[in-house]
Amino acid sequence: MVYFMCYMVDKQGAISARVSARPAHLARAKQFIEQGVFPFGGAVLTQQPGTQLPDGNPPIIGSVIVVDAESKEKVLEILENDPYKDVWDFNRSQINYFVPAIPMK
Repeated sequence: MVYFMCYMVDKQGAISARVSARPAHLARAKQFIEQGVFPFGGAVLTQQPGTQLPDGNPPIIGSVIVVDAESKEKVLEILENDPYKDVWDFNRSQINYFVPAIPMK
């Protein structure tokens, strides 16, 4: 197993695109979770979960996803075909090798 930790930063002002793409993103992610490709992931927030920004949107600024893949190129292929592909700023995001020290459920 080779894990990659993907910190995917949202583009500025992409919250409405994120909200629109969320159902498709979660449906696709469920397939990767069931296959063991996504052992861990979630939204990155600027405030406590359950709070809203003054404009009524959640304070989401990106995503963290741990991906089990044979190469960084494979990870990029997966992420570039995700429904959030137009939400994430690939130039500001980071994809790095990851070694879990605590077991992931």
